Amino acid sequence: MRQARRWLLWKAIPHKDPSKKPRKVPFYCDGSPRQGALDTEQDRGRLTDLDTAQAVLADGSYTGLGFALGPDGDGNHWQGIDLDGTDQRPNLAALAARLPGYVERSPSGKGFHAIGCGRAFKSLGSNSTGIEAYAGGRYFTVTGSEGHGDLEDIAEFVTGTLAPMHSPPRPKTEASERPCVDTQDAVIRDLRSALASMRSDDRDLWVRMGLSLKTMGDQGRALWMEWSQSSEKFDPSDAARAWESFRPESTDHRAVFAEATRHGWTNPAKRKHRAEEPPPPPGADDYADVDMGTKQDCGGEWPKLEPLPTALSPVAPFDYDLLPDAFRAWIRDISERMQCPPDYPAVSAVVCLSAVVGRQIGVRPKCKDDWTVVPNLWGSIIGRPSLLKTPALQETLKGIDGLEAAARKQFEDEERHYKADLLVAEAEVRESKTEIAKALKAKDKDKAHQYALDAGREPETPVRRRYRTHDATVE
Repeated sequence: MRQARRWLLWKAIPHKDPSKKPRKVPFYCDGSPRQGALDTEQDRGRLTDLDTAQAVLADGSYTGLGFALGPDGDGNHWQGIDLDGTDQRPNLAALAARLPGYVERSPSGKGFHAIGCGRAFKSLGSNSTGIEAYAGGRYFTVTGSEGHGDLEDIAEFVTGTLAPMHSPPRPKTEASERPCVDTQDAVIRDLRSALASMRSDDRDLWVRMGLSLKTMGDQGRALWMEWSQSSEKFDPSDAARAWESFRPESTDHRAVFAEATRHGWTNPAKRKHRAEEPPPPPGADDYADVDMGTKQDCGGEWPKLEPLPTALSPVAPFDYDLLPDAFRAWIRDISERMQCPPDYPAVSAVVCLSAVVGRQIGVRPKCKDDWTVVPNLWGSIIGRPSLLKTPALQETLKGIDGLEAAARKQFEDEERHYKADLLVAEAEVRESKTEIAKALKAKDKDKAHQYALDAGREPETPVRRRYRTHDATVE
């Protein structure tokens, strides 16, 4: 394990709900968060050995060490078992003494981790049993506390001992009698990639994906639970109850691919198919600018559809020195907690600052002229779906939202006084009309004119201060 290039680091990020445990967010040793497709060659290439990880950990920027599970590139898989709450579950405490492989205490001190290396097995996702086991798509924190045992293949212990305890047989129901999908490793990998392109915070989407994966049985459950845990709203008990309640009709795992495609995901199988297609014949580009007309005009065959280009131009890393001093720590904190590019909150924060300044600052382009221009600052952020654009904007807009709320309350108070003053002015006008009539009857036009001038004047209409005038989000 020490020499294996499977090591990374993690940070404890406070949960928005103080009653829940902090999130353990993984990072590569180069400082970038581990996210996106896991267990790929690119992902494995960014993992390091233990000595390198310990050297980076020593600078104090991270909470602890982590070990990535998954294929090692030589046909085996790094495996892991997690027993949670052994202090309150006697059955798990007894199991902990029998765990194979390298075994140690978990960071909480209330559970045990076991790591092995061997064949792959079906994941045992988080549920009420406190048992989890994975051979990919996860990482385990490493403490070294009470560490003992040697590396070995733990797959048989997982499938023979843990799996029956994790998912005990249930009475057959109409839903459980549905045939499970005969899936292959490639399908599981593609499903995991598709799910990673979507946010599990949206409960409607969360439920629909669960219904689609329910037809896959335990494999689908493990995938769904793994995806669900990417949300800060994840509640293991709620997820377990939801899964048991699912009764899918007219759907299966293919609906996950369809939904992910709508979110901008590209199926790797299609990319591979396009890569394997033979090159176009010589002269095929001769007709690139020709109006294709009808099918008959093309000799009976439509030209082959080509995908729209998806390549993006390189973007320079964001430079925090571009921000005001007071903003740098704030924007860095948002970026690290949300695991989003710092460009998103930075652009929003600077535009919000411009809105607060408003018309207090102007520019006079001519040195001998009082022509003043009040600049308006515009900003935009661009990114693919599910890259946390909206949450990043919402975080930086909290200050503006507070000003908006205060301005709205002030406007409501002023409007209430305005309506009262308006009633008084109308009453004064009625009273003045009576006095004007009396003066005119007495042939005193000057006095009548003065009454008219002194009549109740309409109060000034209040104007609400606006910091946000509309939401320009286009979906």
